[in-house]
Amino acid sequence: MNRELETKLKTIADHYGLGIQMTKLAEECGEYAASSLKTAVYIDMKNNGHPAEYCYEKIDKSQDESLKEMADVLVLTKQIEYLLVKEAPELKETIERLMTEKVNRQLKRIEKEKNYEH
Repeated sequence: MNRELETKLKTIADHYGLGIQMTKLAEECGEYAASSLKTAVYIDMKNNGHPAEYCYEKIDKSQDESLKEMADVLVLTKQIEYLLVKEAPELKETIERLMTEKVNRQLKRIEKEKNYEH
């Protein structure tokens, strides 16, 4: 991330604080989920015989919207990470431990899945 963007993210994060930005993150995650589901609906419509040209137009539009919502989620996630380090470093450590556990669990699932491929 470039320095200018990082500075701007910190300015916004400092202005609103951890609580507000965590609530805002939940909102943005919901908007991202909704836009992703909209894409899935149009893909299903296309696969079920609806006019392909119409569906592709809607898919493109909803994918663009999903990217915008993903950017919002990432902006807020980076702000929260910064604020956690600044305001509550013990929470950051707990979250990193939980992330590690989740990543390890998923890697085990992937290994199990690979066993079914053979």
